[in-house]
Amino acid sequence: MTSPFPLALQEKLNKIPMLRAMEVDYRLYDGKQLQIACPLSPNINDKGTFFGGSISALATICGWTMTSLKALEAGVNCDAVIAEQNLQFLTPARSELTATCECTIPETFTSRLQAGRRARLDLTVSLHSDGQCVANFNGRYVAVPT
Repeated sequence: MTSPFPLALQEKLNKIPMLRAMEVDYRLYDGKQLQIACPLSPNINDKGTFFGGSISALATICGWTMTSLKALEAGVNCDAVIAEQNLQFLTPARSELTATCECTIPETFTSRLQAGRRARLDLTVSLHSDGQCVANFNGRYVAVPT
């Protein structure tokens, strides 16, 4: 698993064995968009498509990573947790799966964290395979300053 993220976040990600087993690849982070992916082979189900649990895990970790990155950009180390999620499966994924999260951070997220308070972030992640949207994910994350 390669990662273009700060060392503190890389260390947290490296402690999650499931991400290594899924072969998660961190592709892009430009401050506004995060894109991660994983191959089909370690995530395959009995139908030859992506296991729903892997799709859910990739979406969840994409939002978790975005929350963690935005907290670090605000100058705050935090523990990010998912509080609520909704995942809509649209069609089977038959090849590499890519999760993309784009977000605009509300000012209250940064100000609450910098004041040492919990801050929530609502994120959307779209999941694509073979150029087709296969699932949509909405998650509410909470960043807790450490």
